Amino acid sequence: MAQTTTEVYRQLRPFIQRQINESGKGGGSNGGRQTRVEQSSSTPTVTGAYVYRSTSQSVAHNTGTSISFDTEVRDSNGCYDSAAPTRLTAPVSGWYIIGAHIKVAANANGKRVVDVRVNGTDYIASQYADADGEENDININVAYYLAAGDYAEITVYQNSTVSLNVTVAQAWMTTGTDLWQTADYTIFEEGGSVYAISGRTGGVAYSGTNHSTVIQAAIDAASYDKTLAFRAGSYEIGTALAPKTRQTFFFTAGAIFQPTGDNTIWAINGADRLEFHGPLTIWDVNTTTSSAPAITIEDAAKGHFERIVIYNYYNGIDITGTAGGTHENYFGDLHIDIRNRGINMETSCHDNHFNHTWIQGPDPTTWSTAAGLRIATGGTQGGNVFQTVEVLHCNTGLDLPGAYEVWFGNVLVDNALGIAIYMSGIVEALFFDTIWASSSGTGIQMGGDSTSLPTTYTDKIHINKCYCWLNADYGLRVTGYTQQVMIGNLTVERNTKGIGFEGLDNRDWSINSLYAYDNSEYDICASGVGQNVIVQAALFEKLVDTDLFIQFGGADIAAGKPTQAKGRATIASGNTSVTISHGLEAAPVWVSVTGLHSEVKDAYVSAITSTQITIAVGSATSADRKVQWNAESAGPQDDNLVANWSVEDGGGTPTNWTTSGGTWATDDPANGPSSVAHSGQKGLRINVAASTAWWQSAVFLVEASATYNVRGFFKGAGSTQTFLTIRWWSDAGGTVFVSENNITLNATYSGFTLVESDIAAPGTAVSADIVFRCPSSTTADMYGDSFSVRKVYA
Repeated sequence: MAQTTTEVYRQLRPFIQRQINESGKGGGSNGGRQTRVEQSSSTPTVTGAYVYRSTSQSVAHNTGTSISFDTEVRDSNGCYDSAAPTRLTAPVSGWYIIGAHIKVAANANGKRVVDVRVNGTDYIASQYADADGEENDININVAYYLAAGDYAEITVYQNSTVSLNVTVAQAWMTTGTDLWQTADYTIFEEGGSVYAISGRTGGVAYSGTNHSTVIQAAIDAASYDKTLAFRAGSYEIGTALAPKTRQTFFFTAGAIFQPTGDNTIWAINGADRLEFHGPLTIWDVNTTTSSAPAITIEDAAKGHFERIVIYNYYNGIDITGTAGGTHENYFGDLHIDIRNRGINMETSCHDNHFNHTWIQGPDPTTWSTAAGLRIATGGTQGGNVFQTVEVLHCNTGLDLPGAYEVWFGNVLVDNALGIAIYMSGIVEALFFDTIWASSSGTGIQMGGDSTSLPTTYTDKIHINKCYCWLNADYGLRVTGYTQQVMIGNLTVERNTKGIGFEGLDNRDWSINSLYAYDNSEYDICASGVGQNVIVQAALFEKLVDTDLFIQFGGADIAAGKPTQAKGRATIASGNTSVTISHGLEAAPVWVSVTGLHSEVKDAYVSAITSTQITIAVGSATSADRKVQWNAESAGPQDDNLVANWSVEDGGGTPTNWTTSGGTWATDDPANGPSSVAHSGQKGLRINVAASTAWWQSAVFLVEASATYNVRGFFKGAGSTQTFLTIRWWSDAGGTVFVSENNITLNATYSGFTLVESDIAAPGTAVSADIVFRCPSSTTADMYGDSFSVRKVYA
């Protein structure tokens, strides 16, 4: 397929356009006008060429074939000769960038391989693609030292079983001297030593076997507003490199920085307006780091970091701010492969932009030991933006213990050992476009603690789309003290537990659309739902305590009647009242009325029944007048009668509970599901071997002959003598025993499992308590948590 010159320039990579220059002539893509930097007389002539093939070339099956080029776009110093059309020849000794762009015709069989070959024998770079039935498009670039007279060829191999055409073939070779000449210092490694070449004199300014010392000397000599360029090589760093304000760094492919011990490579402290171009590659080849991050950034502003690649380091990047703060920096592409923590942001870090952040632990079965991305900047350091975040194989994916005003685009967390996305501490004003949290311990966990100082909370969380899938414990776990959480579309599927609302004071939630299916224990548990939690539309199977939602679209909760209602009514002309049907499940306990005309501004509620509300005014209206009303009932079930139902409160022993032989267990679930608690961090344990033990709640008042739902969540191995018992008393103090009802816990529960029963109170009952117990000698080891006793309405 022939190419026009216009097509060639369209496909030509920008850095090649910049680097290849024809000596003394115009004719570039800028219309023949060349912008050059004046050099000293010692500067060598720029060398380079760009060629392409104007027709297709056939490549036989299973045969490496050199591409023959026939069109010369640029050739500054005799690199290309039509008498040897497969070759690009180095006219002078030096480092060259050699590359090609190759397209091979469509075929569904075999592989396509493009090689760079030197002097007909040495293969110095290779790039391949598997056939997929479509045209294969392959690009390759390599930096290599060529002696004068050495030549490079581009070879193509394919094993499709038939001959295939190379439809597009372009190649280039350049010394890259435009880039290196503009640098104040060009740095390269050879034979274990590092050399820093002065861009002004062309001579070696600094050299030695201590790479850190040589590079830092060049950085210090360059000072502010200067440029340093690194050629391909292995740079062994024992002391962190410290750049200066307004310095620019160029990194070519193949320049790799390695630590010699447990040390940082780049320590950016107080350096503003840095420019890092090209791939900054840091690789702990020998696994020498055990605590250090690859890069530290402190009090740096307005930097531009094009691409950072970190392999096998203990920690990736630590970003902090103590004096001026770290702010307004741009990170283009971050690829971080770590053993402990990927990125850690603390203290004064604000208004930084991360375009694409990719973080990975060691492998799918050896997780990193900490979080992929951790943000703990506090409640005044906002404005950070993460456009795309992918975190794989880390202990925790996103750990957000103090994140404030962070904008996330697309977030994907997969295979976290503990929690994929963990919002704790003081978390406020987070905005997500899309979340995918899967194949982890828990997909998303958010919460805080209002019972101890300092108070922590999760507040103002906005999520557009969220998918929690295949998590070993919860899809979404809410542990308490959360508010103003808005989720557009939420899918929770194939987790052990779907959505669990636990703890205290989860309020002001709105989920627009919910799909909760195929979760093994339950799809939704709302035992910890507080005020104003709304689900507009839902599809689900297994529900627990969903009557606590103010609105749950799609659910037949209790009698299918709401606990809140509002509307408008009309007091007809000449009348003083109107009676409306409120539609609540019981008589409202709170009603407000607002008159929408001066004649009804003093409207009031004159009567309330289980089905109706009467709204009245003092004088007959002269025309139809409207009033607006809001009403709220107590709900299908009264509040939980068990004091300290989550057993979180207390010191030494849980408040409002007594025990004989029981243990109050504590476990911090920061890095995964708690092993002892269903909600919060504490649970009750009975661990007996041929013995007895019990935990007893405080006494609470009940209504004679009423039906009560008695429940708890249990984990572990029970027996025929392990029970959750409700005991009935005929006096308010719980001293005159009437009877008891036992719920047997004769099972082995691998995770916290809901056990419940509806039980009618005796006709003489005045009070009751519940007991988690083994009353007869038995062997059992079981945890209990999240207890409740609620009156059930018909």
